[in-house]
Amino acid sequence: MQADQSGAPAFEPGTIEGLRVLVVDDSATNRQLMCAMLESWGCLTQQVDSGRSALAALRKSVGREPAGLVLLDMQMPDLDGEQTAHQIQSDPELAGVPIVMLSSLGDRANTERLRSLGIAASLNKPVRELALYNAIASALGVATALADHGESRDLSPQPGLRAGLRVLLAEDNPVNQKVALRMLEKWGIRADAVSTGREAVRMLEHVPYDVVLMDVQMPDMDGFEATTEIRLREATTGHHTPIIALTAHAMQGDRRRCLVVGMDDYISKPVDADHLRAALARWAGAAPVGAVLEPPAELAELVAEAAAPAAGAELPANVIPIESARTARRAVPAPVNAAVQPELTREVISMPESRHPHDDAANMPGDDSTPRAAGGPAVDFERFAEISFDDAAFERELISEFSASTAAQIADLRAAVRDGNPSGVQRAGHALKGSCLTLGAMGMGDIAERLERLGGEGRLDGVAELISVMNEEFSKVQALFEQFLERRAA
Repeated sequence: MQADQSGAPAFEPGTIEGLRVLVVDDSATNRQLMCAMLESWGCLTQQVDSGRSALAALRKSVGREPAGLVLLDMQMPDLDGEQTAHQIQSDPELAGVPIVMLSSLGDRANTERLRSLGIAASLNKPVRELALYNAIASALGVATALADHGESRDLSPQPGLRAGLRVLLAEDNPVNQKVALRMLEKWGIRADAVSTGREAVRMLEHVPYDVVLMDVQMPDMDGFEATTEIRLREATTGHHTPIIALTAHAMQGDRRRCLVVGMDDYISKPVDADHLRAALARWAGAAPVGAVLEPPAELAELVAEAAAPAAGAELPANVIPIESARTARRAVPAPVNAAVQPELTREVISMPESRHPHDDAANMPGDDSTPRAAGGPAVDFERFAEISFDDAAFERELISEFSASTAAQIADLRAAVRDGNPSGVQRAGHALKGSCLTLGAMGMGDIAERLERLGGEGRLDGVAELISVMNEEFSKVQALFEQFLERRAA
C-alpha cells in the first residue's frame, strides 16, 4: 500500500478501503467481529489484546506502514482505553492518529474528556456496522459518511466465514424465515429453508450442511426432537453438524435443555444480525485446519453443567456423556436400536420448561384476561430498518407477508376460541408473536405473547377480548406501514 510523505496511509476520498486499522480489545471474540467488519470494507487490520501491546505495535510501525486509525476498547486490564489513548497522544511519533473508542453503556465517558485525549468518536457496544462505518468516516474526515437510511451500498460484512458455506434454516414462521434467509444471502451464504424438524432431518440425509439453524418450536417435529434424531444418526458415523438453536425464551433452563439434546449454541429471538453472525463465525468460521473452536464462556459453563449433573444425580440409562468434537463435555443420547429410540426421544426432551420473565405477571388475577393498550410506538422502525436492510423491494415483500400471515393467524385464533381449543390459541399466539417482534410491531407482540401464555395455561377466558385488541392494533400497524411505503415511494 502506498503512503504519502506524511506517513499517513493513502486511500481514496469517500471510502475507507485500504485503511490500516489497529484493533485493540482484550476480548478475542470482539476483536474477531471488529476485524471482520473492517476487512469486509477492504480495510487492512492488525489486532492486539492490550493497551501496552497497542503502543508497541504502533511504535514498531513508525516509518513503515503506520496505522491510519485505532479502534480502542475502553475497558481493559492494566492500561484501559483512556490511559492507552493518553499515552498514544503523548508520544510525538504517534500523536495525531485518529482513535475510535468502544465502550459499554455502563462506562460512557465524558465527551469533552474523550475529545481532549484525541478520541475522534465513541461508540457503545454492541457495535453495529453502519454506526462503525460512519464513526470511522467521521474520524477520518471522509465526506461520504453513510446516512442512516436510503444508502444503496451493501456494507454487510462476511465475518471470517468459510467460502462456500451452506446453511440449513429450520423455521416455520414465514416472516422470520424471509428475514433470516435475507441476512444469510447478504453475507454470501447459500441457505435452504424448511418449516418442520422432520424436514430438517430429511434434508440432512441428502445435503452435507455446514450449520443448521434450528427453531425450537415447530409443528410435526420440534427442534428438540429433530436434534435428538440427528444426533442419534450421527452417533453411528462420527460426523457432527453444528446446530444453533433459535429460541424465543433464551432463559438459562431453556439454554441448558438445548445443550442436553445436543445443540451447540443458541440465539434468542427475534434474531439479531450481529448475534447470528457471531454464532456462525464460532461454528463455521475460517479457522485453520485442526483448530479447536471454543464456545463463549457462558455457553461453556452451561455445557459443563449439562454434562456434570449434581452430586448423586444419575443420567438416564440411555444417555451417556461423550466428548464433542467441538465443545466441552455434553450429555447426548447413546446409540440405540430402533425399538427403543422413541422412548429415548421422549425421555431426553421431557425436561421441565424454564420460567419465562412474565410468568409471575401471568399469574396475577386479571392480568391476561383484561385487555390493555400496548405502550410505546406501534412499530419500531429502527428495528424494521435493520432487518430489511433498507431495501425498498424487500420492505414491501416483508410487509405484504406480514399482513397476510397476521390475518391468517388472527383467523386461527378466532377458530380456536370457537372450537374451545386452548392449544390452538397457544400455537397461533406463538406464531404471531414471532413475526410481530421480528418486524418491530412491539405492541402486537406483547398482546400475542399474552395470548400464547393463556393458551399454554389451558385458559380461554379473556382470549376473545384480547383478539379484538390485537385486531385494533393490527389496523394501526397496517396504517403505519402503508404510510411508510408511501414516503419511501415519494
